[in-house]
Amino acid sequence: MRISLIGVSFATTLVTACSSSNAMTGLNPHAPTELTARSLGTSDSTVLHRKRVKQRLYVSDAQLSVIYIFALPSFESLGEITSGISNPEGIATDKNGNLYVSNWGNDSVTVYKPGKTRPYLTLTGAPYSPADVAVADNGYVFAGDVGGGVDVYPPGATSPRTRLVNPAIARVGGVGVDASNNVYAGGLAPSERSGVVVEYSNMSGSGVNLRLNGLLSPTGVFIDNLGNIVVTDDANWLIDIYPPGQTTPSSTIAISNPGTPGINKAENTLYVPQLGPSLSILSYPGGSQIGSIGFGSGSYVWGAALSPPAKP
Repeated sequence: MRISLIGVSFATTLVTACSSSNAMTGLNPHAPTELTARSLGTSDSTVLHRKRVKQRLYVSDAQLSVIYIFALPSFESLGEITSGISNPEGIATDKNGNLYVSNWGNDSVTVYKPGKTRPYLTLTGAPYSPADVAVADNGYVFAGDVGGGVDVYPPGATSPRTRLVNPAIARVGGVGVDASNNVYAGGLAPSERSGVVVEYSNMSGSGVNLRLNGLLSPTGVFIDNLGNIVVTDDANWLIDIYPPGQTTPSSTIAISNPGTPGINKAENTLYVPQLGPSLSILSYPGGSQIGSIGFGSGSYVWGAALSPPAKP
């Protein structure tokens, strides 16, 4: 794996980025330009712990069946997770630092404690493969599946208690939850010619099609701390930001092939996998590119998540 910032040296781009009004601070100008997770020699049971690591970035590779782990802001590699992983797509973290991985390849969601690379919990029992996963502040887990539903797991449960469905959505690409435990599922309409986002109030009911304009193929959805619905749209090469109660985006961010993004706790930086061998780092909500992470040949990075997470 290699890390670059807009194709030039890390230090040079840091200076350029910090001169912008949308600039992010905290990127380490001494970060390595080459990272190889396996070179750290970590075991498959415990990821390297570093007292100085305040934040972690997780990235899922759907093709190579691995989760990459980086320390922030240094972007130092902390290791990989392969145990229990099978074609991972969307990923999420909770307030306790646990990592949740939706495994399309083995129809499961695997859960990892901080610093561990073997799952301590495996969620199964859903009728379709999970494409994305979200975790509410109350511990409920939501797995959006390729059959168009959202499977709801109570805290600590390994089987879903219920499945949320709505006829407006045939395939879920992304799932999110807000501070009021309302669940949002983004994906394809039955015709597969347009995208939709359905809201399920308080984790229940038949849901409401929000009729958001301009969507073709949502691959991720989250709610920011201002209540905006943020949707990545792979077919449109856009990230759309919809204000509360509005059906037209107030702004968009252009980016090729966006997957399921992660946002930092301060909600000023987006980490967007590009359904291929690269991930872009963008300011939020402005969308200025701060940097990128490049992965090796054959990689297909799909999802990103940060710990600690932004609050739902």
